[in-house]
Parts: sequence; structure tokens; C-alpha cells
Amino acid sequence: MKVTDEKWMFRIIRASFNQRRKTLQNGLGNDASLPVTKEQAKAVIESMGLSATIRGEALSLAQFAELANRLKEA
Repeated sequence: MKVTDEKWMFRIIRASFNQRRKTLQNGLGNDASLPVTKEQAKAVIESMGLSATIRGEALSLAQFAELANRLKEA
């Protein structure tokens, strides 16, 4: 998977790991520096065929690239 905006992807990755023991959607939705709501994050995560309760550490780099691309479009 080719990422369209590498800086955006790394912001997504950082937000995914900033808060310990948080689901991916909460980590993204709680990060004030990202223009992403929990609802948007949940919708994109589920559209990728992943559980809404998945944690950031469960994603591969390719999945983070796909997530970043989809969130950028949302």
C-alpha cells in the first residue's frame, strides 16, 4: 500500500500510541492535533474490515498506510 501523505501517516501512528491502553478510535479521536472525530475513525476502521475495538499495536505498517489514506479522504 502506497501512502499518499507520509507526514500525515506518522501523525496517525503517533496518535495511535500516545495514550496507553486506548482503542485506536479513541486514540485518534482524542488527539487534539488531528482533525478526526471518534465517529470518523470508527467508520474508517470498520470499513477496512477491522474491529472498532482494535488497538494501534495490532495494525501493520501497510494497514496504517491504508488508514492514513482513508482518513485523509474522509
